[in-house]
Amino acid sequence: MPNQPKPLTPEIVSAILHDPDSPLYPASIGVFCDRCDSTVKRDFMVSDDMPREERFAVARQHLHSNEGWSCTDAGDFCPACRPE
Repeated sequence: MPNQPKPLTPEIVSAILHDPDSPLYPASIGVFCDRCDSTVKRDFMVSDDMPREERFAVARQHLHSNEGWSCTDAGDFCPACRPE
C-alpha cells in the first residue's frame, strides 16, 4: 500500500475539530470485502485536497492495522476471507 497516514490520537482529533482553519474534517468511508461483500463503515479525518484513493487508503490502513483486514492490490478482504 502507498505511504500510509498515521492514526490520529483523540487529542489531535479534538484539536482539529476545534480549529476553524483546519482543512481536516470527519468523513464516513466504507470498505467492502471483495469476497463476501461485508462492509465496514467508519468516520475518518480527511481533507478536501486528498484524492479519493488517499481517503480510501486512510480507511484501509485502519482496517489492516486494527481490525485484521487484508488490504492489498489483490483486493480488500475481511478477517474471515483473508487469503492465506
